Order: sequence, then structure tokens, then C-alpha cells
Amino acid sequence: MAFEYGRRFMIMGVTVALIGGAVMFSLRETVISLYEISPSAADNLRRLMLVFALSAWLKMLNFILFIGALRAGGDTRYAMFTELFSVWVIGVPAALIGGFVLHLPVYGVYALVLLEEAAKAIIISRRFVSRNWIHDLVNVPAD
Repeated sequence: MAFEYGRRFMIMGVTVALIGGAVMFSLRETVISLYEISPSAADNLRRLMLVFALSAWLKMLNFILFIGALRAGGDTRYAMFTELFSVWVIGVPAALIGGFVLHLPVYGVYALVLLEEAAKAIIISRRFVSRNWIHDLVNVPAD
């Protein structure tokens, strides 16, 4: 049942995130017009919102699988090591390289950091499908 509930929530969450991303994409100009900012800042905001709108589903997938499934299923150690790996081996170096080596604009650095989310999605999806994350947390013998 845990696997089926996780699968259903994953489908619902990703669907809602796709809809939310589409809404954000379509309202970009409206949101930007609410602020008196320079054309350069407006362009950066427009592009940041685009990157976020396109990646919302990926963040939601990881959120549901990490917190909703793996941690709730008792696989906290695997979730912790995957999170640590993705942040420190992919995310932080990607931000540093994007900002200080490639001199990308802020939306480019943000897009590059999303490689962390993509790597997590691949790793954690394989774990989810394997069902190795499911542990009986109710009938565990006391030490």
C-alpha cells in the first residue's frame, strides 16, 4: 500500500506542479508589472520565473519522493546521503562554476544548480521503484 500511495501522490503532485508552472509562466508579465524595476532586473526576473516554472515539477517529484515516501517509509539514511551527495557534489560546485568560472547570469546559475534536482530525481526514482525503501515501522522489535 505504501508504494501505491506514494505513486498516487507523486502523480498528483507532479500534475499540480505542472499546472502551477504553466500558471506562473503565463502570469510572468503581470507579476513583473507590479514592481518598478529596471529593464535589466525585469529581464532577469522574467528568465528566473521561466526556469522556475519549467522546473517546478522536478522539485515536486523530489519533495514527494524524499519526504513523502523514503523518509516516511523509514529509509532516512538513504535519503540523507542522497541529499548530502547531491547538494555538496553537484549543487554547490555547479553554483560556484556557473557564477565564478562561467560568469553566468543569475538565471543561468539557477538553471545549472537544477542539475542537482535532476540527479536526485534519477537516484531517488530508482530507489522508489525498487521498493527497498519500505520498512515496517510499526512492528519493529524494541531494543
